[in-house]
Amino acid sequence: MVFPGAQPDDGDYRHLYPKVCLGIRINQHEHILPYSMGLIENLKYPKDRIHVAFFSEESSDQDTLGSAKYWSAQNSKMYLSTAVIENRKNTREEALQWARMKNCDFAFITSPDDFLMANILKKLIDLKFVVVSPLLNGPFGTHSNVHGLLDSSFFDRVKVGSQQVYYCNGPHLINLKEIDSSYLTFDSDNLKTYNGPDNPIQIFAHSAYSMKIPVFVDNREFYGYILDSTFYSINHHRRLLGYFLANLISDNGPMPFPHSIALEPWYPTPSQLGFDQIYVINLKRRPERLQKMDLIMRLLGIEYRVFEAVDGHSLTPEQLSYLQFLPGYEDPYYKRPMKKGEIGCFLSHYGIWNHIVQRGFERVLIFEDDVRFSENSTVELSTVIEDIIKTRLEWDLIYLGRKKMTPHGDEFFVPGHRYLSTLAYSYWTLGYALSLSGAQKLLAARPLEKMLALDEFLPIMYDKHPNKEWSSNFPERNLKAYAVYPVVVTPERYTHDAGYVSDTEASTIVDFGQKKNQSILARENESLRNNVHASSTVTKNELFMGCINSKCDIEADGRRLVMLKEIAQGGFSVIFLAKDIDSGEKVVVKKIDCHSTGEIERTRKEFKIHESFGANDNIIHILAAVETLLDGGITRFYLVFPYRNMGSLQAELERRSSTKEYFDAKKVISLFEQVCNAVRSLHHFNPPLIHRDLKPANVLFVDEDHVELTDFGSCMNGPVSVKDGRHSRHLVDDAGEHSTMTYRAPELFNCDTGTVLDQSIDIWSLGCVLYAICYFKSPFDEAYEKGDSVPLAAMSGRIKFPSDIPFPHSLNELILQLLKVEARERPDIDSVMTLLKSYKSNNLSNGN
Repeated sequence: MVFPGAQPDDGDYRHLYPKVCLGIRINQHEHILPYSMGLIENLKYPKDRIHVAFFSEESSDQDTLGSAKYWSAQNSKMYLSTAVIENRKNTREEALQWARMKNCDFAFITSPDDFLMANILKKLIDLKFVVVSPLLNGPFGTHSNVHGLLDSSFFDRVKVGSQQVYYCNGPHLINLKEIDSSYLTFDSDNLKTYNGPDNPIQIFAHSAYSMKIPVFVDNREFYGYILDSTFYSINHHRRLLGYFLANLISDNGPMPFPHSIALEPWYPTPSQLGFDQIYVINLKRRPERLQKMDLIMRLLGIEYRVFEAVDGHSLTPEQLSYLQFLPGYEDPYYKRPMKKGEIGCFLSHYGIWNHIVQRGFERVLIFEDDVRFSENSTVELSTVIEDIIKTRLEWDLIYLGRKKMTPHGDEFFVPGHRYLSTLAYSYWTLGYALSLSGAQKLLAARPLEKMLALDEFLPIMYDKHPNKEWSSNFPERNLKAYAVYPVVVTPERYTHDAGYVSDTEASTIVDFGQKKNQSILARENESLRNNVHASSTVTKNELFMGCINSKCDIEADGRRLVMLKEIAQGGFSVIFLAKDIDSGEKVVVKKIDCHSTGEIERTRKEFKIHESFGANDNIIHILAAVETLLDGGITRFYLVFPYRNMGSLQAELERRSSTKEYFDAKKVISLFEQVCNAVRSLHHFNPPLIHRDLKPANVLFVDEDHVELTDFGSCMNGPVSVKDGRHSRHLVDDAGEHSTMTYRAPELFNCDTGTVLDQSIDIWSLGCVLYAICYFKSPFDEAYEKGDSVPLAAMSGRIKFPSDIPFPHSLNELILQLLKVEARERPDIDSVMTLLKSYKSNNLSNGN
């Protein structure tokens, strides 16, 4: 301890962080414990200054108790102590007495219903009150832990500060070092003059009042949320947890806050809510949206399938020529023709309608990937289906979220239905239900022959569109449409909200004047529509790829190739799976459209690099290349490579990450050595080549033990001396386009004049690759995912390794040798190979 008058030793923080006893009252909390305990693990307070104990009520279920005991056992060495104290009638009093027995400075009595922010303990302690409770907000409406005690101005933080109250519901922070606090109690047996109700909160308030100890509630900080289980049934509380977390994810992305490292997160059993299929439409280049939606759907217990959207941004004039647009159509608000994004949106939904008809689904749900689910949304959806079945209502389409475009009250509840109303002119297709008959009617209208925005097409089909001229182009306007009220989904963000992104609005306007002869177009469109109806796979992946029919799409060095499907997109290229018509061999075709001399030279250089290193077993060899000149001065390249069906190292790491399935050390070194072998050939070339984009996604598996390096479009010759500020900016910008940020060397973020950029750039990236092979991701992915500065993280020189790892310390030391901030301190590629040889000799000689 620090004695009076003595100065604490350097690094001694005990005087800064008083000892805290954290008492957690549990009942039926198994579903919520992984999340609330994750926040407790994340408290910004030294764990060696905290005792943790769970206090179970007499009605606690065994699953909750089991989770508490498991957490306690797993974390016993992290905290001063952990414990589970069972079957207590008055858990608050038990927690208070336990804290006194442990001789703690403070007792903090809480519950898994409280979602505590990381700074809560230090902030409350610094207030220097004997008793204080933090304001915790309810995630829905105006409920909070001071509901009914203080007015809305305090809850809404119009008034900010500490408010004295007679009692508070908790959580309670109690300063046990104040002498008067020894009289505080939650048990009436400890009070001689108490005649009130047997309520621990009221008893505690009386004990504080008797000793003239003020009780405060503070709202100066945002301390967290409360999801009070005493107000709800256990099933409804579980659903509310899902809605709460789903909305946090909509706001902040996965994860809104950490779940426990010891307890697996709880998810409800997935269901299709009475529908045959639930679709989520997602652009392939928007994986972050799919990641969010996947977690939201898991939290809500919704079983779904992804439907890959047609990317309007990538539609070419040739592809657009297969569509006919509604004569005279222009956006009612902006007075412009359709944008590419609107066309892609329409085609994506059109593809789903085809899929429904092909599969014969009677009823489906369709969601776009940027929706926010309302409270009780899953219950509402299930109820809608129950009422439809009960009343035998005939329906085609039901809006789940919409923007009503008519100001007057011309909508009414449908008799016999709890949430269904009639429908006026409305926008938005962010979420809707569709029946088989509805899909058939939408397809029968042949909308690809008279295309307009989807928001306008649907109201025409249920005959509520105000523009009668547009409507007259669709004679059969008999879609039976309704709306759910209140809405089940809303946009994740509105146009005025921070973080709003629209792939539709951000796209370019289509020039309707560049069209084919209408009679030719009609015949081609009929052929296209027939092929679309024949296969939902064509609708999803190949609608406008020029490979619907089994004709030759590309001839390259004697190979006749037909495109099968798009499998990836890069910053400058699109990757297709293709088939050799004559041999049946599957190959990969990389299509690159070049708009400048510099881009053309870069692509020719990529081709030559592949040709130069065909003898290296760890560099993918090129099969053929085609260069063609298109209209508008665009030069198109097709580079043909072998198809590696085992995928990339990145995909394998993502698969292993979910189960913490580490490679063994021997496999780690084997894979990394092969990547280094490929890089050595580049660095020994004359002049030397720098790859600049070394990462697991550019390493392909040939078989389980053999990998190849690919994608040389980012290569540059080295070394390069930075001449001046203009040259520096060019190099930084170029690196931004061609080097993945979390694998990029520090000198590529800030190229000072006089700096020499050389092969050490790749050595840094190799260090990140080795780290990823060991621990599934780059050492800087965490900074990127949190929104922190990746350049600052890279230039800091601090590399964080997981605490519980299956690798020897010497492997981490090898990684650190490659990740030197100063480029001149990194080994060259030959030294790296020597280090690997030495590592194998010293650590793997016994086959371990």
